[in-house]
Amino acid sequence: MSKFAINIGQFCLPLAILLGTALDSGYRTVFMLAEILYIVMALILAFSPYPDQVTGPKKQEKAKHDFKPVANFYAAGFVAGTAAADNANNYAVDVVISASHAPAPKPEATSGAIH
Repeated sequence: MSKFAINIGQFCLPLAILLGTALDSGYRTVFMLAEILYIVMALILAFSPYPDQVTGPKKQEKAKHDFKPVANFYAAGFVAGTAAADNANNYAVDVVISASHAPAPKPEATSGAIH
C-alpha cells in the first residue's frame, strides 16, 4: 500500500503543480494544500476506531503419528556402510592386482615409416 500511495503521489503532484501554475498560485500553494490534506487525514486516523482483529482458526490438534522405533537402526546402518566400504576397497585392490598381472603389450611391427 505504501508503494501504491507513493505512485499516486508521483502522478498527482505534477498535475497539481500544473493546475497551481495555471491558476497563478505557484508551487507554495500546492504544497500548503498537501500539508493541510495530510493534517486532516492524520486527525481522521487518530480518532477512528481500529477494526476488529481477525483471529485465525482455533488451535489445531497435532496429527498423531504412531512411530515405532526400529531395533538396531544405527547398528544396521553402520554394518551396511562398513560392508560397502569393504566392497569398494576390495574392488580397488582387484583392479590393481589384475592390472599388474596383465600380459605385456606386444611390440608393433614397424615398417620404418612414421605413422
